[in-house]
Amino acid sequence: MMYYSSLVANAVFGHDSKFSFFKPPSFNNFLMKMAYRRHNLHVIQNAPKDKLLIYNVKEGWKPLCEFLGVEVPDVPFPRKNVGGSIVDEWLERPAIKKMKLEILCSMTAIVTVSSYLGYKLVYGGWGNGIWSTCLRIFD
Repeated sequence: MMYYSSLVANAVFGHDSKFSFFKPPSFNNFLMKMAYRRHNLHVIQNAPKDKLLIYNVKEGWKPLCEFLGVEVPDVPFPRKNVGGSIVDEWLERPAIKKMKLEILCSMTAIVTVSSYLGYKLVYGGWGNGIWSTCLRIFD
């Protein structure tokens, strides 16, 4: 997956990104902004003028509806993700809460079983433990 992600990042952003399982990916913000602006310029230069709308959502319904040739709706323009609140709202969904609880329970079970097995292996129970075996070898 990391190899594929690296290829996608190279194709999209125009530079090789090093992905690692043990640390977050490092992106060069300057190169990312350059790629974004280069893409926008490419679209503006190559798209047919009658098929291109340069639009800012702060402008509301009117320019968008005029471009699409539809009537302006009677409802206010949606402002769902102002301030990035949609992620917080998404994390509060019951399914996500259930997933977080299941992950916590699974990790607790894994740590508990691993600790027990490690204890039994080192301090006894199976073959009197590694420590006592090592002490017998070196005596």
